[in-house]
Amino acid sequence: MKTTILPLILACLLPWFTRGQEPPATVRLSGLVKVAEMKWASLEVLTSRPVSREFILGEGERLAEVEVRHIDEHQGIVDVSVAGEPRSLHFTSRAGLAAPGMVLEDAPLDTVLSCYRQFTHRTLLSSGALPKIRLTLQAAATNDVTAAKVLEKALADQGILSFPYGAKFLLVLAASEAETARARLPLTNSLPVSNGLESVPAGMLKLQKADFSQALALYANFVGRRWQGNSPRGIQVAPIDVFAQTELTASEAGTALEILFALRGVKVVPVGVDGLKVVALETTLNR
Repeated sequence: MKTTILPLILACLLPWFTRGQEPPATVRLSGLVKVAEMKWASLEVLTSRPVSREFILGEGERLAEVEVRHIDEHQGIVDVSVAGEPRSLHFTSRAGLAAPGMVLEDAPLDTVLSCYRQFTHRTLLSSGALPKIRLTLQAAATNDVTAAKVLEKALADQGILSFPYGAKFLLVLAASEAETARARLPLTNSLPVSNGLESVPAGMLKLQKADFSQALALYANFVGRRWQGNSPRGIQVAPIDVFAQTELTASEAGTALEILFALRGVKVVPVGVDGLKVVALETTLNR
């Protein structure tokens, strides 16, 4: 069967790429990392739109209209080009790195989690109900394991806990929901993959603030079934974010989506020969 996984993923990413067309009013340095071979800057881009964007870029990398040209981690200075205009960015505190490690200054949660998944080499799975924190810290770290522990503790101090799930996933949950959310996970039941796809390269499974229907269309493609279009009455499913940090088997990618659904209180079950429907997870709990 011919796979349609790539067009579906690109369709989910299109709104994210196309909203980067207008020149930004402000670009702010929110983080600087130099850990082993990792060297990058995190930037918060503010435009006339109400929602900011966060980029993590290494030297010579570009996304939308922003390019990082040089990172001086010792002085805490990052030279960038914004829509062709050169700018030099630094922290408000003028912090720099005297030794390998990281500096975060009022960094948005999405930026912190992006750093965390790269340090842990795991795909992060969350319910979308995390507290909207910002993080400021300066810490030494000579390797990714130490850096991951620094962020794990900093997040825990803000009420965000993490739990390994298998060899490739990390659940990231608000402390207030952790017990209930983790209890839902054994109820997920992977359907066999039947679209001929054997593996999903790192970074290919990527959804950012995706609508549930987009994620469900991707899942239906993995398992070779059709969604019947139903939605559980009275349930609002939170937008879905996921970035596959490592290569996943097609089955693991399907499982990741099932976990994300379960953390949002819904489950996808087979109907007939090739159908799918969505049910509230509480319904399956009570049966």
